[in-house]
Amino acid sequence: MKPIILINAFIFSFFLIAQENIFVNIENKCEIMKWEVTFLDYRDCILNGYCKIPKKVKIESFTNKYLRTGENVYSGKLFDNFPNIGINEVSISEAINFCNWQSSSLLTEKQFEEICTNFYTTIYPWGDEYNEKVIYQKLPLDSDKNLGAPISPKYIQNNQGIMHLIGYLFEMTQSCYDEKGNYYEEFNDNCKYIVVKGGSYLNSKINLNCKFRQKISIDGDFLTGFRCVRPIIRKTNIE
Repeated sequence: MKPIILINAFIFSFFLIAQENIFVNIENKCEIMKWEVTFLDYRDCILNGYCKIPKKVKIESFTNKYLRTGENVYSGKLFDNFPNIGINEVSISEAINFCNWQSSSLLTEKQFEEICTNFYTTIYPWGDEYNEKVIYQKLPLDSDKNLGAPISPKYIQNNQGIMHLIGYLFEMTQSCYDEKGNYYEEFNDNCKYIVVKGGSYLNSKINLNCKFRQKISIDGDFLTGFRCVRPIIRKTNIE
Protein backbone atom coordinates (compact mmCIF):
# COMPACT_ATOMS: atom_id res chain seq x y z
CA MET A 1 0.00 0.00 0.00
CA LYS A 2 1.40 3.41 -0.96
CA PRO A 3 1.66 6.05 1.78
CA ILE A 4 -1.19 8.55 1.95
CA ILE A 5 0.58 11.90 1.77
CA LEU A 6 -1.79 14.22 3.61
CA ILE A 7 0.69 16.94 4.57
CA ASN A 8 3.51 18.52 2.60
CA ALA A 9 6.60 16.48 3.42
CA PHE A 10 8.62 19.70 3.75
CA ILE A 11 6.69 20.51 6.92
CA PHE A 12 8.02 17.29 8.40
CA SER A 13 11.60 17.83 7.28
CA PHE A 14 12.96 19.35 10.49
CA PHE A 15 14.63 17.12 13.03
CA LEU A 16 12.54 16.41 16.10
CA ILE A 17 13.87 14.76 19.22
CA ALA A 18 11.58 11.95 20.29
CA GLN A 19 12.06 8.73 22.15
CA GLU A 20 11.12 5.53 20.36
CA ASN A 21 7.97 3.98 21.76
CA ILE A 22 8.88 0.37 22.45
CA PHE A 23 6.99 -2.72 23.57
CA VAL A 24 8.10 -3.97 26.98
CA ASN A 25 7.93 -7.65 27.95
CA ILE A 26 5.76 -8.06 31.05
CA GLU A 27 6.82 -11.25 32.85
CA ASN A 28 6.62 -13.20 29.58
CA LYS A 29 2.83 -12.77 29.65
CA CYS A 30 2.46 -9.95 27.13
CA GLU A 31 4.23 -6.96 25.62
CA ILE A 32 2.88 -3.47 26.21
CA MET A 33 3.86 -0.04 24.89
CA LYS A 34 6.16 1.78 27.30
CA TRP A 35 3.96 4.88 27.13
CA GLU A 36 0.82 6.12 25.40
CA VAL A 37 0.81 6.45 21.62
CA THR A 38 2.31 9.86 20.83
CA PHE A 39 1.61 12.38 18.10
CA LEU A 40 4.78 11.25 16.34
CA ASP A 41 3.83 7.58 16.66
CA TYR A 42 0.50 8.33 15.04
CA ARG A 43 2.13 10.48 12.37
CA ASP A 44 4.30 7.51 11.38
CA CYS A 45 1.14 5.48 10.88
CA ILE A 46 -0.30 8.23 8.67
CA LEU A 47 2.84 8.50 6.55
CA ASN A 48 2.97 4.73 6.15
CA GLY A 49 -0.50 4.85 4.63
CA TYR A 50 -2.25 2.86 7.34
CA CYS A 51 -3.90 5.62 9.38
CA LYS A 52 -5.80 8.75 8.48
CA ILE A 53 -5.74 11.95 10.52
CA PRO A 54 -8.27 11.44 13.35
CA LYS A 55 -11.52 13.29 12.77
CA LYS A 56 -11.19 15.40 15.91
CA VAL A 57 -7.49 16.24 15.55
CA LYS A 58 -6.41 19.26 13.53
CA ILE A 59 -3.99 18.56 10.70
CA GLU A 60 -1.66 21.22 12.18
CA SER A 61 -1.14 19.00 15.21
CA PHE A 62 1.12 16.76 13.11
CA THR A 63 3.36 19.51 11.71
CA ASN A 64 6.74 20.24 13.22
CA LYS A 65 5.69 23.76 14.18
CA TYR A 66 3.17 22.38 16.62
CA LEU A 67 5.16 19.34 17.67
CA ARG A 68 8.01 21.67 18.59
CA THR A 69 5.96 24.07 20.70
CA GLY A 70 2.79 22.34 21.77
CA GLU A 71 0.72 25.27 20.52
CA ASN A 72 -2.14 22.99 19.55
CA VAL A 73 -2.71 21.95 23.17
CA TYR A 74 -1.06 24.48 25.46
CA SER A 75 -1.86 27.84 23.83
CA GLY A 76 1.60 28.53 22.46
CA LYS A 77 3.51 27.92 25.68
CA LEU A 78 6.72 26.00 25.17
CA PHE A 79 6.54 22.49 26.60
CA ASP A 80 9.71 20.41 26.67
CA ASN A 81 9.70 17.22 24.63
CA PHE A 82 6.29 17.86 23.11
CA PRO A 83 6.78 15.23 20.34
CA ASN A 84 6.58 12.71 23.17
CA ILE A 85 3.15 13.85 24.32
CA GLY A 86 0.37 11.30 23.96
CA ILE A 87 -2.20 11.84 21.24
CA ASN A 88 -5.78 12.50 22.36
CA GLU A 89 -9.18 13.04 20.69
CA VAL A 90 -8.91 9.64 18.99
CA SER A 91 -11.96 7.40 18.57
CA ILE A 92 -11.99 3.73 19.56
CA SER A 93 -12.01 2.67 15.89
CA GLU A 94 -9.02 4.91 15.13
CA ALA A 95 -7.14 3.54 18.15
CA ILE A 96 -7.89 -0.06 17.16
CA ASN A 97 -6.72 0.65 13.61
CA PHE A 98 -3.40 2.03 14.90
CA CYS A 99 -2.87 -0.99 17.15
CA ASN A 100 -3.62 -3.30 14.22
CA TRP A 101 -0.82 -1.53 12.36
CA GLN A 102 1.45 -2.47 15.27
CA SER A 103 0.24 -6.12 15.16
CA SER A 104 -1.35 -5.54 18.56
CA SER A 105 -4.61 -4.58 20.23
CA LEU A 106 -5.99 -2.21 22.83
CA LEU A 107 -5.73 -3.38 26.43
CA THR A 108 -8.81 -4.79 28.10
CA GLU A 109 -9.76 -3.37 31.48
CA LYS A 110 -8.47 -6.52 33.15
CA GLN A 111 -5.11 -6.28 31.37
CA PHE A 112 -4.74 -2.64 32.39
CA GLU A 113 -5.38 -3.44 36.06
CA GLU A 114 -3.00 -6.41 36.02
CA ILE A 115 -0.14 -4.32 34.67
CA CYS A 116 -1.01 -1.21 36.70
CA THR A 117 -1.00 -3.17 39.98
CA ASN A 118 2.06 -5.27 39.08
CA PHE A 119 -0.30 -8.27 38.93
CA TYR A 120 -2.30 -7.26 42.00
CA THR A 121 0.68 -6.80 44.31
CA THR A 122 0.42 -2.98 44.65
CA ILE A 123 -2.28 -0.30 44.88
CA TYR A 124 -0.53 2.13 42.54
CA PRO A 125 1.90 1.35 39.70
CA TRP A 126 4.85 2.49 41.83
CA GLY A 127 3.78 0.84 45.12
CA ASP A 128 1.25 1.27 47.92
CA GLU A 129 1.99 4.87 48.94
CA TYR A 130 0.07 7.80 47.46
CA ASN A 131 2.57 10.07 45.69
CA GLU A 132 1.32 12.69 43.25
CA LYS A 133 4.89 13.87 42.55
CA VAL A 134 5.43 10.98 40.15
CA ILE A 135 2.38 12.17 38.21
CA TYR A 136 2.69 15.92 37.77
CA GLN A 137 5.24 18.50 36.78
CA LYS A 138 5.01 22.25 36.33
CA LEU A 139 4.63 23.75 32.88
CA PRO A 140 7.70 25.87 31.99
CA LEU A 141 7.71 29.64 31.50
CA ASP A 142 6.69 30.38 35.08
CA SER A 143 3.27 28.81 34.71
CA ASP A 144 1.54 27.47 37.81
CA LYS A 145 -0.49 24.99 35.78
CA ASN A 146 -0.04 21.31 36.59
CA LEU A 147 0.29 18.92 33.67
CA GLY A 148 0.73 15.23 33.31
CA ALA A 149 4.36 14.20 33.12
CA PRO A 150 5.87 14.04 29.62
CA ILE A 151 7.69 10.94 28.48
CA SER A 152 10.91 10.87 30.48
CA PRO A 153 12.90 8.24 32.40
CA LYS A 154 12.19 10.32 35.50
CA TYR A 155 8.56 9.22 35.41
CA ILE A 156 8.82 5.43 35.36
CA GLN A 157 5.73 4.26 37.18
CA ASN A 158 5.59 0.52 37.57
CA ASN A 159 8.00 -2.31 38.32
CA GLN A 160 8.51 -3.12 34.64
CA GLY A 161 9.22 0.50 33.67
CA ILE A 162 5.83 1.21 32.07
CA MET A 163 5.12 4.95 32.22
CA HIS A 164 1.94 6.97 32.68
CA LEU A 165 -0.40 4.13 33.59
CA ILE A 166 -1.77 6.61 36.10
CA GLY A 167 -1.84 10.33 35.44
CA TYR A 168 -1.50 12.47 32.33
CA LEU A 169 -4.23 11.04 30.05
CA PHE A 170 -7.05 8.62 30.65
CA GLU A 171 -6.38 5.48 28.67
CA MET A 172 -8.89 3.73 26.45
CA THR A 173 -9.54 0.07 26.99
CA GLN A 174 -11.47 -2.09 24.59
CA SER A 175 -13.80 -3.09 27.43
CA CYS A 176 -17.17 -1.49 26.91
CA TYR A 177 -20.91 -1.16 27.53
CA ASP A 178 -23.87 -1.26 25.18
CA GLU A 179 -26.85 1.10 25.41
CA LYS A 180 -28.58 -1.21 27.92
CA GLY A 181 -25.59 -1.22 30.25
CA ASN A 182 -24.36 -4.70 29.41
CA TYR A 183 -20.60 -5.05 29.91
CA TYR A 184 -18.21 -6.66 27.44
CA GLU A 185 -14.56 -7.40 28.14
CA GLU A 186 -13.68 -6.99 24.45
CA PHE A 187 -14.95 -4.38 22.02
CA ASN A 188 -17.71 -5.37 19.58
CA ASP A 189 -20.37 -3.78 17.40
CA ASN A 190 -22.81 -3.48 20.32
CA CYS A 191 -20.53 -1.13 22.25
CA LYS A 192 -21.55 2.50 22.69
CA TYR A 193 -19.31 3.42 25.63
CA ILE A 194 -15.77 2.36 26.49
CA VAL A 195 -14.11 2.01 29.88
CA VAL A 196 -11.22 4.40 30.46
CA LYS A 197 -8.58 4.02 33.15
CA GLY A 198 -5.68 6.01 34.50
CA GLY A 199 -6.97 9.00 36.46
CA SER A 200 -5.91 11.62 33.91
CA TYR A 201 -5.35 15.02 35.58
CA LEU A 202 -7.33 13.96 38.65
CA ASN A 203 -4.97 13.42 41.55
CA SER A 204 -6.92 12.19 44.58
CA LYS A 205 -6.16 8.82 46.14
CA ILE A 206 -9.36 7.47 44.62
CA ASN A 207 -8.59 8.72 41.10
CA LEU A 208 -5.02 7.43 41.12
CA ASN A 209 -6.02 3.96 42.29
CA CYS A 210 -5.49 1.42 39.49
CA LYS A 211 -9.09 0.24 39.88
CA PHE A 212 -10.55 3.72 39.22
CA ARG A 213 -12.69 3.65 36.08
CA GLN A 214 -14.99 5.84 34.03
CA LYS A 215 -16.84 5.40 30.77
CA ILE A 216 -16.89 7.70 27.77
CA SER A 217 -18.29 7.69 24.25
CA ILE A 218 -16.62 5.47 21.67
CA ASP A 219 -15.73 8.75 19.90
CA GLY A 220 -13.08 9.55 22.56
CA ASP A 221 -12.39 12.95 24.12
CA PHE A 222 -9.63 15.48 24.79
CA LEU A 223 -8.51 13.85 28.05
CA THR A 224 -8.14 10.34 26.66
CA GLY A 225 -5.30 8.57 24.86
CA PHE A 226 -4.38 4.93 24.36
CA ARG A 227 -1.58 2.37 24.13
CA CYS A 228 -1.32 -1.08 22.57
CA VAL A 229 -0.57 -4.56 23.88
CA ARG A 230 0.34 -7.78 22.11
CA PRO A 231 0.81 -11.42 23.13
CA ILE A 232 4.19 -13.04 23.55
CA ILE A 233 4.94 -15.10 20.48
CA ARG A 234 6.71 -18.25 21.62
CA LYS A 235 8.82 -20.08 19.08
CA THR A 236 8.52 -23.84 18.97
CA ASN A 237 10.99 -26.29 17.49
CA ILE A 238 9.27 -28.65 15.11
CA GLU A 239 11.43 -31.52 13.91
